[in-house]
Amino acid sequence: MCARYTVYSKEEIMELRQIISEVERLLFQGQTLTTDEVRPTDIAPVVTKDGACAMKWGFPGIEGKGVIRHARSETIWEKKLFSEAAASRRCIIPATGFFEWGEGNVQLSLLDTVHQAKMQKIKFLFTLPGSAMFYLAGLYSYYALGKLAFPHFVIMTAAANASVMDVHDRMPVILRGGECAAWLTDGKLSGTSPLLLKKAV
Repeated sequence: MCARYTVYSKEEIMELRQIISEVERLLFQGQTLTTDEVRPTDIAPVVTKDGACAMKWGFPGIEGKGVIRHARSETIWEKKLFSEAAASRRCIIPATGFFEWGEGNVQLSLLDTVHQAKMQKIKFLFTLPGSAMFYLAGLYSYYALGKLAFPHFVIMTAAANASVMDVHDRMPVILRGGECAAWLTDGKLSGTSPLLLKKAV
């Protein structure tokens, strides 16, 4: 789930613009910051208790194969890969939306004019009503990037709520208001997720 998310750096979203500007100032070794549609292994703006910084999305997979993008919020303390980060390296990821792929019926027009319905993957964009941006709960650890250690993050997930469950059974943990400070300092997560707007794109 959440194979991509959005960080559209619109000037009118002042909070997001300030985060991106601070991260761009701190970038080093020619790393490029992604500020539109973020995909796994992209370097994106992230916020820790020490401030804004750049991180790469995804922990290295087992034996270097692929990347681990998510951490299930229900089991982070049971898995060595996440438990140490959960204890001391928590972060929040600014986003303006996230994508999920679901199935839908589409009509295909054939050469002989026979119409058939076929299941096809549809990309849905989820946004938070009444809010231009929000934060996703995350964890981070340091891994090699070139010759230096560089922070990599994963996004926390939870069971999908009513606005997402018809597309996917999991969703990112979305933080609002004081929940951000609570997650960064105490590691506390809210038990509920806000209802979202869904749009096929």
